[in-house]
Amino acid sequence: MQCVYCGTENPQTAVFCKKCGKRLDGMALCPSCGKLTPADGEFCVNCGSNRNAPVYLMPVRFAEAAEKAAPLVKKEKKSEGVSTFPPERVEVTARAATKKSRILSLISLICGSVAALIGMIFVFLIGSAAYVSTGGVSAGGVAGYDIFYFFGTAFEMLTGDSQTLAYSANYTGAVIGALCSAVGLAGTLACFVFTVVRFIKILLGKTQKSILPMAAATYFAYLFSIMLFSLCMAQSVDMETMSTGMAANAITVTGIVLGAILLVASIVLNECACGIEGGVRGYILNLAAKIVPVILVCVALGMVGTGIAFISQESEIISSSTTYGISSYFNWIASVGGFTSLDVSPAADLYNMSVVNVLLMVVAAVAFAVTAVLAVMDSLGSVGKITGKRGNILMGVAGVCAVVCGIFMCVASYNYIDQVANEAYSMAAAVPVVTIVAGALVCVAVAVFGILQKKKSA
Repeated sequence: MQCVYCGTENPQTAVFCKKCGKRLDGMALCPSCGKLTPADGEFCVNCGSNRNAPVYLMPVRFAEAAEKAAPLVKKEKKSEGVSTFPPERVEVTARAATKKSRILSLISLICGSVAALIGMIFVFLIGSAAYVSTGGVSAGGVAGYDIFYFFGTAFEMLTGDSQTLAYSANYTGAVIGALCSAVGLAGTLACFVFTVVRFIKILLGKTQKSILPMAAATYFAYLFSIMLFSLCMAQSVDMETMSTGMAANAITVTGIVLGAILLVASIVLNECACGIEGGVRGYILNLAAKIVPVILVCVALGMVGTGIAFISQESEIISSSTTYGISSYFNWIASVGGFTSLDVSPAADLYNMSVVNVLLMVVAAVAFAVTAVLAVMDSLGSVGKITGKRGNILMGVAGVCAVVCGIFMCVASYNYIDQVANEAYSMAAAVPVVTIVAGALVCVAVAVFGILQKKKSA
């Protein structure tokens, strides 16, 4: 009888292949009911359950059925110093293996759920704090704003005639900040609700899907909420002797670190429980195809959240660089009317041009956030397996959105320089350029790994 897996000829009475050890009839044990079912089928022909379900969803009867179905073996016999090995198979320890995998999967489930919970709680605690550093001494947390600043205080601080350029510019900055904050809060809340629903279904045994994709989506939605808030509030001035600005406060950083640790732990434990399928080389390739684009997305995320305009000043008196977020950028536009070199018409033109540019940049940033969260869900939901067409498309679109956002950041800097241009100013394009490069690398990575995975599977 010829083995359907390796082609080796076996005796007619054989049940298992003498070379590869697999059943000659192409059947395998169902993880759910323990009965024989075609090994190449995704669902059991007896009970209809998914044979590829996570280990922690397998019922206890699987271990019992596996032990009953597998022939038991006597231990190695020893007589008069001579070891004899009987022809029976080695005893199957299905119960112990299943128990360990189930424990690892349960811990992975808990870590992922807590990571999502941290993202949900800490998104309401997002804030920035002022810092000052001079002479090797730094001080932080002097003052700051939280994510709810744009829902009240930003509008309460508006003064003056509503018809003036100054009022319009400050009002525009407050409105855009409120929109960004609302999108971040709503997106994180939506992802967390889906995570809770998935968690309940898992506990009730109504789904065989993992919680990891939804937990990762909630945490990354939290990160993108920080990105959008930082994009609005960013402000820094770096000089030779002193640096001042706004940065994420301590509680925001705490949420980032705790969530990252738990999410990584959940991923690692989930992989340990599921094991490696399809060979180590293929597994490493597929793992890299998921992780590398995610890392590049995180780099782009940090760069976008750094600010909107980047200007450097070099002169005999001072050497400094300045970062503007959306709020401070429009504050500067509000003060343009006081420049003696500008009349009302150029100032109004600058305002209109800046509003369009910033709105397009925010749209690109939000699109980047949405597509990246969906792509991360797809990637971390099937770590080690070949990336699907949908996941590649989402990740590629996220990379394109990051590139577009970086381009509009460059345009914002150019608008500033175009109005106050003199020999002392230049555009410090390092951050927007890194944003563009990171987005482009995401697209390249998706294309390269997609080609490699197709060749591997062919």
